[in-house]
Amino acid sequence: MRGMRSGLMAMTVLVGLTAGAAQAAWVDATVYDFEGQGAQTLANKGTVGGSLSPLGTPELVSSPQGQAYRLEATKTGQDPNFTYTSEGLVADAFANPDYKNGFRVEVSFRAPQAQINDHARLVDHGDWYLSMLPSGQIRFGGTFGGGTDTARNVGTDLHDGQWHTVVMVYDPTVGGEYGRVTATVDGSASISFDLPHTSAPDFSAPKTLRIGTLHSTTTSNRAFRGDIDYVKIQVVPEPGAVGLLGLAGGSLLLSRRSR
Repeated sequence: MRGMRSGLMAMTVLVGLTAGAAQAAWVDATVYDFEGQGAQTLANKGTVGGSLSPLGTPELVSSPQGQAYRLEATKTGQDPNFTYTSEGLVADAFANPDYKNGFRVEVSFRAPQAQINDHARLVDHGDWYLSMLPSGQIRFGGTFGGGTDTARNVGTDLHDGQWHTVVMVYDPTVGGEYGRVTATVDGSASISFDLPHTSAPDFSAPKTLRIGTLHSTTTSNRAFRGDIDYVKIQVVPEPGAVGLLGLAGGSLLLSRRSR
């Protein structure tokens, strides 16, 4: 049984997870918002994470938020001897936020053409990922701290050249014993699954965060082609941790179910 706990104070926005689910007070952990004067200029506005390094020479283009990275991917040859050339962004020194109370990943992207790779990564963390399929659907999933790799598809054909936003939420307070994962595209299409874990997730091991690619090379066979505007990772911190995140003023009382 899960009891009740409360006591998180934060200056943030109240965000609903899924229909009927508890609401969470999210705070930004890492925000990669691509601004600058050239393709090598990368901005990390978050409180944890690591600086991104470009793979190849991604181009900065205009976006609704200001600027986005245009990532290219090509392949030549014939199966099974394809040669891939890809671009992406990698944070090898990524410091994991504390995910155990829940986390939220938001990505803004545009895909003007079909992907050449199956499971072309929008973002990959090792424990979880968001990909685009050749069908134009979004695939979300992962091991989520030690379980069996579980994934679902959401959305329809998003290879339409329009800007889209996908949000993936892990909420340990709803669903099965170890929580539920939900992904939503453009605030409407939504799919969920309960974690199939047999023990509590462990997110403590450092991971490499990759944007637009699965591998830290320019020959990734899981590379996204299209534009990525931003990647935002938010968490629900432990009570008392808000001050460490540099937040001040405003307050929100959050009541969450706990085990």
